Amino acid sequence: HADQLFQLEALVMGCAGFLDEYFEAGYLRDLQNEFTFLSRKYNLVPLKKELFKTSRMRPANFPLLRLAQLCQLIHRQSRFFMAPQLYTTYAKIDQVLSIQPEGYWRNHYRADGRESEKILFLGRPSRENLMINSFAPFLFYYGKRFGKGAYLSYALELLQVCKAEDNAKTRPYASKSTQIKTAAHSQGLIQLHERYCHEKACLRCGLATAILKTEKICA
Repeated sequence: HADQLFQLEALVMGCAGFLDEYFEAGYLRDLQNEFTFLSRKYNLVPLKKELFKTSRMRPANFPLLRLAQLCQLIHRQSRFFMAPQLYTTYAKIDQVLSIQPEGYWRNHYRADGRESEKILFLGRPSRENLMINSFAPFLFYYGKRFGKGAYLSYALELLQVCKAEDNAKTRPYASKSTQIKTAAHSQGLIQLHERYCHEKACLRCGLATAILKTEKICA
């Protein structure tokens, strides 16, 4: 059903459990009716929509909007899913991910919610987040799995083009922001945090050992 956006939205949103209530919008009721038909045809059992948490979440990240964007991506860029190894540069991946929902989801964050004054598209931070956490690992794995060294370079180049991440694990190093410029740097910091800081394994950390030796010499 990837070639029919309406049916694709009905399947994805219905299976996620978001089409199980009364709607005022005619488009949503049409989706609901379509999913009722498709669920009987394929014997589908929807998830409970409560599994999707929205507490303290920005509207742009609401699950229903993200599902609408996913449907657009599947509908417009099927090759992206069938042969992802062909997308090896920032420019190619960014072009594919620069999608805008159509119709109802063009300006709605949620079902039967208020219309947004702006068009809801996948912003640059979100696109780079996908490159950092999905595509770079995939390209690296693909290169290792099939012995293609070029893909290891593609993965590292992708991290070097994306901006450094700003999250709870990288903010403690904000004073070093002039040195933390790319996602390659921030990913390195996150790895150090997870493997050493979080585990309180300072004595196994090369950086901590070097600092302790320096302080001992100065003392």
